[in-house]
Amino acid sequence: MSDTQFHRDPTLSKLIGKFKERISAEVVVVNLSDWDEEMDDVWYFHPATGTQADAIIKKVSDGNYFAAQVEALFQRCRNEEGRKMFKPADKDALMKLDPEFIAFISDKIGAFDDLSPDVEELGNSSSSTAKPKQSSQSGKDSV
Repeated sequence: MSDTQFHRDPTLSKLIGKFKERISAEVVVVNLSDWDEEMDDVWYFHPATGTQADAIIKKVSDGNYFAAQVEALFQRCRNEEGRKMFKPADKDALMKLDPEFIAFISDKIGAFDDLSPDVEELGNSSSSTAKPKQSSQSGKDSV
């Protein structure tokens, strides 16, 4: 870790720095050609922050499983430079995407893996029908 100061408190600064290192190291790369061979885009997904995880968990606990998957895509998807891929105005368009595509992305990125042990249970009690398919892969691709 560099000597960058993230917070005035040295301990908090170190903890923030460690999390930033983890975010950089744990990027999941998704080639959209795995979904449709005519697509050559590559999307990069960073781990969720606590605030992002809360937004995703809230949607699952409210029974909005598809919306939670879209929220994970919206919050975590980055471009090659690490900047957010989507803007708030894009959320409506993301909600109109094929549920199977959203489930594919959710599975690839392990959308709910790092959130809470209760998220899977909450999702299983959801009334939504757009649940991710089980994959033979681990859901984590290497960088």
